[in-house]
Amino acid sequence: MDSNHLLATIGQYSLIRNEEGKILVLERIRSKMWCLPGGRLNEDEDWESALVREVKEETNLDCKNPVPFATNILKDEYQTKYCVYFTVEISEIEAFVMSGEHSRYEWISLGDIDQIHLEDEKIRKVVAGYFRDFSKGFS
Repeated sequence: MDSNHLLATIGQYSLIRNEEGKILVLERIRSKMWCLPGGRLNEDEDWESALVREVKEETNLDCKNPVPFATNILKDEYQTKYCVYFTVEISEIEAFVMSGEHSRYEWISLGDIDQIHLEDEKIRKVVAGYFRDFSKGFS
């Protein structure tokens, strides 16, 4: 039996698209790095409820119909995190209000990815993959 199993928290993040085909990113106050809306799964919480809760807490948006899009494992000095990224539907994007955890927000396109400091190169690949797969028809 292998005793080197990965111990990790679970993070769930959303790819929220506006009418122009851009996605929402938030700048964390402490790290000054950009991230996708979402967060960690709490103990005894199912994945869909956790994602809906985190998106609501960080953006005031109600998301529905989450579909897993990508996964990866992120490691930093604080934690190892198994991340799941979801495409979601938002009914009223105008309800957006940024949480106090973040200092700024941007709606970005594929061309903007290299201009912002995303938390990890793996997240950059997820965002680029999203634009490649889901943004056909947007300029």
